[in-house]
Amino acid sequence: MKIAVVLNFNNYKSTISCTTTLIASDVDKVVIVDNGSNNDSYKYLKRALSESKNVDILYSSKNKGYASGNNIGLKYIESKYGLDNVIYIVNPDVKVNRHTVNQIAQKIYSKKNIGMVTTRVNNSMRSVWKHTGLLRGYIFNLFVFSRIVYKLLGLEERKFYKRKNDFQRVDVVSGAFFGINQRVFKTIGYFDNKTFLYYEEEILYCKLKKTGVSNFIITSENYIHAEQGSTNLSLQKIKRINDESKLYYLTQYDGAGLFYVKTYKFFNKLDGLIIKMLNKQ
Repeated sequence: MKIAVVLNFNNYKSTISCTTTLIASDVDKVVIVDNGSNNDSYKYLKRALSESKNVDILYSSKNKGYASGNNIGLKYIESKYGLDNVIYIVNPDVKVNRHTVNQIAQKIYSKKNIGMVTTRVNNSMRSVWKHTGLLRGYIFNLFVFSRIVYKLLGLEERKFYKRKNDFQRVDVVSGAFFGINQRVFKTIGYFDNKTFLYYEEEILYCKLKKTGVSNFIITSENYIHAEQGSTNLSLQKIKRINDESKLYYLTQYDGAGLFYVKTYKFFNKLDGLIIKMLNKQ
């Protein structure tokens, strides 16, 4: 089966629209996980979609983040529908079409050693990028420095791919939308629950690479991502979550040593102080 997981947090209108589009795009089942919303999302989702045989709606009493929320849906699918599925991870503000959904499934089933498969996003290649690694992760560690470098030189932490052919091997795939064979996903234990938000994609790349599978992009296909987001966190809190997730990824999956960690934390504190000062002005 083709089964999509849509993680909802205070964004039920987009989730309902996304779910309707997925069902119309040949997805057999949509599993919605309401991730501890505090705006009655679960009630509205049930009211709008509970009569559909193609939709299962789950509820988590606490928002444990992107990885844990999606894992709730993935484990539910495994227990109810088995593992012979193509899984689509879909953000609520993403729009896809039938051809794209079916092309991803065909590519996944076409040969072995295929991991995540995605397409271009908003007619760009910003859905895939080269593995960040320790050096680039260190250089672009500082929030303030990153913004200055981007404005002056147009450089970003993520080094995006250029389009070369219709089915292209890549490193990291955006978590906004991708498909994957559930048996392959199960092999790596799905998402790593120890991140709340950010760097889940880099972790997936590292885990999949160890199993000998590769990620791909279908450059002839495209999805729309509104990038609305569902968080109202302050810049300082976003930075803290980002720094924690990034350090976890770099130490657990990329081999960052003690000196790297100490200097990383020092410059993060310095960065935080600069942001505080800028906010007071």
